[in-house]
Amino acid sequence: MAEHSLAITKTPRLDVGKSDVIFEIRKGRKTFGHLKVSRGNVVWIPKDFTYGYALHWDQLEELAKEHGGRRRYTF
Repeated sequence: MAEHSLAITKTPRLDVGKSDVIFEIRKGRKTFGHLKVSRGNVVWIPKDFTYGYALHWDQLEELAKEHGGRRRYTF
């Protein structure tokens, strides 16, 4: 089973301004898609697609509550 990978080093707090933050998600050695995070929403853009699937933050919260597994996290 191929694993997804996402790499980011610990960084100081970074406020997202007018520029979105884009994560490249890889499955094994190949690009799986991109996750675009902005102040207004998150967008999943599958590999080789021009258009993505956008969710506003409140929609993401509901989706996570409905389909996500509950885990304890500390920040």
